Amino acid sequence: MTAEHIDGAPIGAGTVDMDAEQVQVTVHGAPDDSADGAARVSGRAAVMRVLEAFSNRPFVGSARIMMDRGADRPAQHATLYRPAHGNAVVVVGGGTLAAAVRGLFPHQGWHVRAEPSPGTDLATIRGALGPRVYNTLVRDGITTVEDLAAIPDMGLLDLRLMGPGSIERIRTAVVLHTSTPANSSAGSAGPVTLTPGQAREARTLLGVLAVMSQARGDDATAVRADAVCAALDTSGADAATGH
Repeated sequence: MTAEHIDGAPIGAGTVDMDAEQVQVTVHGAPDDSADGAARVSGRAAVMRVLEAFSNRPFVGSARIMMDRGADRPAQHATLYRPAHGNAVVVVGGGTLAAAVRGLFPHQGWHVRAEPSPGTDLATIRGALGPRVYNTLVRDGITTVEDLAAIPDMGLLDLRLMGPGSIERIRTAVVLHTSTPANSSAGSAGPVTLTPGQAREARTLLGVLAVMSQARGDDATAVRADAVCAALDTSGADAATGH
C-alpha cells in the first residue's frame, strides 16, 4: 500500500497538510511499535499504517498519531479506535490534526464514525465515572458520551491506568445515562428508532450490566437494566409485527 492509494482525501484537510506534515504514530498492541524514537512520517502515511494494522492485526485496538510543531505551537494528537463491529473508525481529538485525519476517509472499506452535533459533554456523567476515570478519559481527548460509548473495550484498555473495573464503571455510566427518559430521545420530540443491530447491542450491554450489578449486590441497577431490556424486546416485537 502506498500513499497514492488513498483516494479523494484533501491534501490540506483543515489546516494540516497531511502529505507534508511530519508526525509520529504509535500502534497499541503491536510489539514492534513504540513512541520512543519513532520515525517521523507524513500524516497520510501514518493513517495508512494504522488502517493496515486494523486490517491485519486482530489484537490491535487503537493507535495514536502525534504532531509536535515546536515550542511556539502546541502539540496535538488524534487517537483512532478500531470498531468492535463494522468498519466505522472512531477518531478522537478536537484539534486540526484530528480534523485532517477524518478528512482522509473513506479508504478501502474503512470510514470514519459520524460525530453527533452537538455531542453530550462527558461532564454529564462525571459523577458516575468517578474522578480518576473521568480525568483519564478527558486527558486522552474523549470529551463526549457518544464517543465514549462508541469505543470498544479493547481500545479503552489501551489507556493508561484503565482496567476491567474501570471498563465496568464506564459501561454502567453510559447505559444508565442513555436509559434515562430525559436522555433517551437525545433531545428529540419523538422516540428514537434503533436498527436491529443497535437493539441487539443494547440488549447485550444491558444484560451484562444486570449480571454485574447482581454480582456486586446492586439490585436496583440490575432491576432497572432488566426493565429497559424488556422495553427494548417489546419495541422489537412491535416493529416486527408492524405495530
